[in-house]
Amino acid sequence: KERLTKPYPGMEQTDHEGNEDVRLELHWIAVQAERDEVQALYERGEITRDIANGLRRIIRDREASILEQE
Repeated sequence: KERLTKPYPGMEQTDHEGNEDVRLELHWIAVQAERDEVQALYERGEITRDIANGLRRIIRDREASILEQE
């Protein structure tokens, strides 16, 4: 419960650069979580290989967009 009520550790920084680092780190965590979920869905047989590949392509495109913004 304590973990849910406290802000993300880096968010307490007041400098813009620190906040940007935290934002980017959260993007990468989210991208990895999406990859993990796509794999889990595929392994459980809830989505087909074609759907999994399509979702992975979308995730890669978003990842490339994040990299371009850096």
